[in-house]
Amino acid sequence: MKDTRVPSQQTQIPTSFPVTTARPTPDQFVTKRPDFVGQLPQTALPSTLLRQKLLAEQKQKDNAPIIHNFDDPEVPQKRINNEDDMKKFRESQGYKILDHFIRELNQSMIDKKISDLDESKVNPIINKCVDILDQCERWIDEYPISTSLQNASRYGNIAFRDWFGRVCKEAQQLVNTLLSEKDAKSWKAKELCAYFKESFGNIVRIDYGTGHETAFCSFMCCLARLNLVTKDDAFALVAKLFNRYLKLMRHVQLYYKLEPAGSHGVWGLDDYYFLPFLWGAAQLVNHEYIVPNSIHDKAIVDAESKDYLYLAAIQFINQVKKGYFGEHSPLLNDISGSANWSKINNGMIKMYHDEVLGKYVVIQHYLFGKLIPFVPVETKQ
Repeated sequence: MKDTRVPSQQTQIPTSFPVTTARPTPDQFVTKRPDFVGQLPQTALPSTLLRQKLLAEQKQKDNAPIIHNFDDPEVPQKRINNEDDMKKFRESQGYKILDHFIRELNQSMIDKKISDLDESKVNPIINKCVDILDQCERWIDEYPISTSLQNASRYGNIAFRDWFGRVCKEAQQLVNTLLSEKDAKSWKAKELCAYFKESFGNIVRIDYGTGHETAFCSFMCCLARLNLVTKDDAFALVAKLFNRYLKLMRHVQLYYKLEPAGSHGVWGLDDYYFLPFLWGAAQLVNHEYIVPNSIHDKAIVDAESKDYLYLAAIQFINQVKKGYFGEHSPLLNDISGSANWSKINNGMIKMYHDEVLGKYVVIQHYLFGKLIPFVPVETKQ
């Protein structure tokens, strides 16, 4: 069936953050994973247990509530199904739009503290979005964790599904408060709602990762594409809205024991998040005394974490992981040996393209609509 939602090349979606196709090639700091002589053999499950496990997983999928009505042509759709589609994605308007938006927000964070935000000048739309996240967090109290024996696992408390279901049930009504009465009845509301609902994890797998974090970044990008926020709001989008989102998701992650989605284990940057390190490194460019190696100084991390996203992310890792930092977070440990924050920031941008936007396992679930379209960038004649 032809996708009637994709706008023609003549259709112009207004944007406050103009799109550029240029992409710098920064020095990359990423330490390569060492070669291993061999892999440990996987222990096979007994056939009966394996069959029960597969049946249980299928039952979970069959009973999972419908998050998106993909039969509605105005709802953003999944378009990436194989590696060929990944190539199309990298050459699409949507990729360029998202890339440019991330860079614009990054630029707005350079050499700034969270406390530099002037609350009196924050766009009311951003404040409304924060109120929405506040409401989502209050709902956690209504869905306490399950203590049944079937839930005595390391990851994934099934009460998350009840909380997630509540968020999705109320999502459209919440998002409509950001729009005019006319737009609340249009495709614009459906697109905003789709990215919003994708931002909180997977209801079947009870996991969360950088793909969901990217969905929330896309939600913010759509606010810009609809001119609900402007380039002048870029700093507040990260310092207030995205920062509030991080605090909510860390609460949800710990409380419901969400499994890391698509984690690289110790050889990944972080099990769940990426953008706090990218935009957080921008904040520390030109800092007088916080240097890359300062992440190992607990006094500095604790004292400055409220003002700097990077340090708050390090503090959170130290809270949830035990042992020597270089063992449980070797990549971040290696990065701390970089010469300066500017090099780290440039490396983070490159790494985000490679490890998030460029990874099929992460981006295969991404949704495309009119605001972030899966259509080729127009070639200039």
